[in-house]
Amino acid sequence: MKRKILRAKLEKNKETIEHVQIVKRNTIKVMDKTLSVIINTKDSPPFFREIIEKYSKQIGFKEVEIIIVDSGSIDNTLEIAREFGCKIVEIKPEEFRHGRSRNIGIEVASGDFIVNTVSDAVPATLDLTYKVARKLEGEGAAAVSVRQIPRFDADLFAVWSIWQHYKYIFGELNQDIWIEGVENFNSLEKQERRKLSIIDDVFVMHDAKKIKKVMYDNDIKYAEDLLLSINYINKGYKIGILQSEAVIHSHSRPEEYFFKRYFVDANVINDVFKILPNNLTKNDLTLQDSALKKNLVSIILLTKKKLMELGTDPSWTESYLNFFKDSVGTNTGVEKTWNSLYHDIDQNFIIFLKKTGGFIEGVKDVEAKIAVMTGGTLLSEYFMRYGLKKNELTGELLK
Repeated sequence: MKRKILRAKLEKNKETIEHVQIVKRNTIKVMDKTLSVIINTKDSPPFFREIIEKYSKQIGFKEVEIIIVDSGSIDNTLEIAREFGCKIVEIKPEEFRHGRSRNIGIEVASGDFIVNTVSDAVPATLDLTYKVARKLEGEGAAAVSVRQIPRFDADLFAVWSIWQHYKYIFGELNQDIWIEGVENFNSLEKQERRKLSIIDDVFVMHDAKKIKKVMYDNDIKYAEDLLLSINYINKGYKIGILQSEAVIHSHSRPEEYFFKRYFVDANVINDVFKILPNNLTKNDLTLQDSALKKNLVSIILLTKKKLMELGTDPSWTESYLNFFKDSVGTNTGVEKTWNSLYHDIDQNFIIFLKKTGGFIEGVKDVEAKIAVMTGGTLLSEYFMRYGLKKNELTGELLK
């Protein structure tokens, strides 16, 4: 009901918002510069037309071009793009790489400012890119991202995830963040380096001259924005993230997705930051080692147990248990670690509930997804600890 009311209010206010943007269009001084917006696509959400329309109407530039880098859409994505006169570059699905696909768009972009964004992030205002460009120029920065705000139909987990991410990035500061002059970046602790790597490809604006010198890593399959942040910092460029500007973006997905996501995330972050656990053993263990297998199975069994306690269907965990050829019972040490990690994450969620006045609807759903976050992250840590290759589990199960 609340979502229906909110949606109605948004629709009712649409004309007012458009009127405000027209007023702004007539009062701001247009920059004698062009904007290129690059959107990577492979099929798109129902509101893709709204995204293209809002970017085509961005104010404050002498020209706006929209570039679609598409890797095999079979819906109406390209039809909409052609309707709005977008430049379209098509690549084969098997050729897609997060870094390379963004470089393809950058290579054909003619703008003074280049935005990389995704096909389901909606600009919050029609002057978003103008305000971001002014701040980027004013700071002499190479790149700047903006925060995300959840969609009106976002579930509680999506809202909390966004809140906790920006709590980590911004802390208690209610202001934009700029990073420059970082000395000995590569010798900093992993968490500090992660906090400084603030570029987010959901929306990032680049100074065209600077990004065309640095570029993304062509071969990276994931976390291309983290690696680009590191490259910018190591080259002495200034980067930023704005709390004052935003795109509307969130996802509501099933539990298994987050089990996969946090397994992959933990591995990738350690790959990007070149972290090896201090207690890394010789790589003479395999997934068939009985003691190791019991630890891995324990993680999945504990995740399954928590889902059952919360009244959530855990049947999807069976394929993972079968992959490890199941074992009976759980390792006490693993159980202690699992419970400790779950408690730490859950406490963060409880803080969120207190700060936002509390929720009734959706709390168990969040706790179930915290369980799969715990399982996926811990499984990843064990893979790294014993020198196992993540692709041993990322075939049919974790793709």
